[in-house]
Amino acid sequence: MHERRLQLESRSAFNPVAEGYRLLLLTIITVAVLFTSTVLVLGEVSRPNGTVSGPVANARPSPVSTAPAAAAVSEKGGTVNATLTDMHISVDRTSILEGPVIFVVKNNGAVVHEFDVIHTDVPEDKIAADTTQVDKVDETGNVGETGEINPGESKTFTITIPAGHYVIMCNEVGHYAAGMHLAFTVAADTVNATLTDMHISVDRTSVDAGPITFVVKNNGAVVHEFDVIKTDVPQDKLPADPGQPGKVDETGNVGETGEIEPGASQTFTITIPAGHYVIMCNEANHYAAGMHLDFTVN
Repeated sequence: MHERRLQLESRSAFNPVAEGYRLLLLTIITVAVLFTSTVLVLGEVSRPNGTVSGPVANARPSPVSTAPAAAAVSEKGGTVNATLTDMHISVDRTSILEGPVIFVVKNNGAVVHEFDVIHTDVPEDKIAADTTQVDKVDETGNVGETGEINPGESKTFTITIPAGHYVIMCNEVGHYAAGMHLAFTVAADTVNATLTDMHISVDRTSVDAGPITFVVKNNGAVVHEFDVIKTDVPQDKLPADPGQPGKVDETGNVGETGEIEPGASQTFTITIPAGHYVIMCNEANHYAAGMHLDFTVN
């Protein structure tokens, strides 16, 4: 009897038919769940008004703008914001690249002030007294000013100033002596160039239009020169100069160093408009040997 009960319990522990029905039921439930999830997701994506919400919306990439890119802003010149108080001048920058400079000046003081820009090699606190006006200083080198500004008012003016040292000051009676002055620097837009045998390298191959200072060092063993040619011709396609064997035509030359001895340096400044340029050495056969490169002025 005990052996028969064990056999019945063993048979009831695993019933192939029941197990088959159980697996079929689990499969149907799984398929139903997957189907329902898919329908919900598709329903979110295909809303009539084209909007998407929930996790699907968060997964969508940001739209790509088709608006035209903003025009590049020149690095030359710029805006200087100045504030006048009693008795102090503050500016948001004390140096700038040469070019058009816009001074925006606000008088936050309780008395009338002015804002003068003086081109001078004299330190800010060493400007000579004006012998014709008591308690004022000499304004020799004045390149721009606001005139008098009443308390609470603002004035703006624009000047194009070359590289150099400047003093900004208020020259109302006694105000310079009271401390209303500061040093201001206008820096040259500089391209540094190195000449070797037979190669030219520069630290920048493009600049903004306007004054450019070229600082050129000859690190080669022979004499070189540095010429800047405005041309639409590619750097390696300049025509030969029929009158000078081994040289190319320099039509469009806007500036050069002349000959530079080995180990020497030369500097020159030119104001050049936008366009394509070729920088080269035009000593005999040096251009043909590879001493040329493209240069862009924006």
